[in-house]
Amino acid sequence: MARKVVAPIVLDLLGFWLAWQLQGGFEGLEKLGMSRAAIYRRIKAFREHFGAHPDEFEMPGVTIDVGEYRRTPNPYKATRRT
Repeated sequence: MARKVVAPIVLDLLGFWLAWQLQGGFEGLEKLGMSRAAIYRRIKAFREHFGAHPDEFEMPGVTIDVGEYRRTPNPYKATRRT
């Protein structure tokens, strides 16, 4: 039961961490439309689950190229596979 509850929370927080990295932290997430309260709640939850602030956390095996992300015209546009 615990795994069913925790897995979606962890995935949500990993998505938050990735968005934090790509958007430049707190201010970037605010610019995307996330409320200050929601950002603070996620930071708190992230610290509780991962033991570090999103700025300090490094995920083994994962590298993020923010420059490449920003050079991409529309990084959210889905590409269609045929």
